Amino acid sequence: YKCGIFTKTLLWLNVVAMSCRCMPPHDGSDTYFRHLLLWCIQLPVSQVWSIDAYILNRRRRRKKLDETNRAAAADLSSCSFTSIDNRSAVWGIRLQIVLMYLGTVIHRTYDRYGLSWTMLKSPWLPPQLTAVHYALNSSFSPRDIWLGDIIRTTLPLSQFMTFTAILIETFAPIACLVLHEYYVPIPAFLLWNLHFGLLLLMNLPNWQFVGMFATVIWVPSWVWDGLQRRLSNRFPNRISPPKISSTTYSPSISMLTLKKKKDDIELFDTTTTTTTTAVNDIILRDNDETTTSRSSGNKKTRKFRKRSFLSYFFLTYMLYDFAGNRGWYQKVDDGDIGEFLRFSQFWVMFSGPSPFTGHVLATGTLDGQEHVNIWEWMKSNRHDTIQVVDLNSFERHPWTNMTHVYPSPRVERAFQEMTDDRGRHKIDHFLNALCRVTPFTTVRLTVQKLNV
Repeated sequence: YKCGIFTKTLLWLNVVAMSCRCMPPHDGSDTYFRHLLLWCIQLPVSQVWSIDAYILNRRRRRKKLDETNRAAAADLSSCSFTSIDNRSAVWGIRLQIVLMYLGTVIHRTYDRYGLSWTMLKSPWLPPQLTAVHYALNSSFSPRDIWLGDIIRTTLPLSQFMTFTAILIETFAPIACLVLHEYYVPIPAFLLWNLHFGLLLLMNLPNWQFVGMFATVIWVPSWVWDGLQRRLSNRFPNRISPPKISSTTYSPSISMLTLKKKKDDIELFDTTTTTTTTAVNDIILRDNDETTTSRSSGNKKTRKFRKRSFLSYFFLTYMLYDFAGNRGWYQKVDDGDIGEFLRFSQFWVMFSGPSPFTGHVLATGTLDGQEHVNIWEWMKSNRHDTIQVVDLNSFERHPWTNMTHVYPSPRVERAFQEMTDDRGRHKIDHFLNALCRVTPFTTVRLTVQKLNV
């Protein structure tokens, strides 16, 4: 509500601060999500999806118009027309998605093996193509379902999935960027399908949801108009047809056409002038809709220049940091600006099988009962749910998959790092906090780590 560029930037910094205070349960999806938010700040998203836009639409509906133009106002009152002058922000959010996928692919291949034939040693490339097989057989985040069991036991199937995954991650984002909008839904659907498949097989829901929602950016508006038109034909009493077509909006408004100007978009009537006067009150402008003076226009230009300057800075720094992380040149700031803003372009997602497997089992004493499984107690959120664990058996026989044991994917992500010897201080911090906020009198973490 009443969020300008300054307020939105402060809110974004607040999100960054909250993430930095609790890094262990976070992963690359949180970084990717913050990057998309940073670009959305510089786009007029709030003019459609915000409390301000809702209040503005309500004001338009209450405006007293002529009887002849009331129907036109009713048709257009729920629509918002805006132009995006900040083209650098548009390219920024599109290139951000492309660089995320390309950075992941380059890290799996070029960064690890160099530009040579040794790159074929990557488990993502032929002749091995074993990345999906190792991912589903690892101790981190595979789902215990029948579909995963079939893929784990069928090597040709997992190799085919590895090959198609690396092709989609490499070429689909580039195709979305360069193809004509008529063909863009095809690679966008492949990206969405890739994340949906990972959601079924891997217990990493945050990554997959963010990836699926981000693909919506590529879908052109005519796809949504066609979907709404079909739904309105099927459910005419509940869903209205789309308000905007190619050039004509409604028969009651005669022939309304869009004329794109330098700063905004206006509607002109080709037959009458009264409708033009009525709908001009309904146009959503880039700034205050009631301001028409020259001074306000200059103020709007100054704000636009400030936004463009920030967008150009983040766009150039994004490309600069991405190339510097690849080692193509020496970064002047060593990436300090990107680390300070958490805007780093270093993307890593399962480059290969891990050399070790590890689990952490939390047990404690509750109401005099020792070795109570804290993970099960946290999942059930009930004090009367007590599951006693035989620690001797846990230490002798490795648990190959504990994804179903952890209370949430975030907890599993945090304790995956604690299996390393460098996570000792994190374990001490967690034990102290757990003893204070839970009824357990004593808490013990049993770390199971095996070299593979």
